[in-house]
Amino acid sequence: MATQKTNPLEALLSANPDVRENVFIKRLSADFIIKALDQDELTAAQEEASYGGEMKENELNNIIIAKSCVEPDFSNSDLIQHYGALDAGDCVKKALKVGEIAVLSQKILEVSGFDTTLDTAKN
Repeated sequence: MATQKTNPLEALLSANPDVRENVFIKRLSADFIIKALDQDELTAAQEEASYGGEMKENELNNIIIAKSCVEPDFSNSDLIQHYGALDAGDCVKKALKVGEIAVLSQKILEVSGFDTTLDTAKN
């Protein structure tokens, strides 16, 4: 049976730009709420994670999480103070385990549209 495809214009007009998703963090027994990043936010994160023309991937992941996380808010001054962090990205690095950072980064990229490969786009 053939799959019925949606009209792209109608899909864009009816799409909700505020894409959010819950990500369960087992160690904390808590759902983190993440939101999709737009192009400007991703570009700003890439620039912020670049030093001397070289982008630091770990730094980029921390910044992406800080910009995308709705709950918890890693820019919360109490949270930053609790972890002795310099800023929200540093707070992510100090508050979360490496695997948690990897899971959150991957999910953020997925909700931001990086879950579509060329092969799936053709189908």
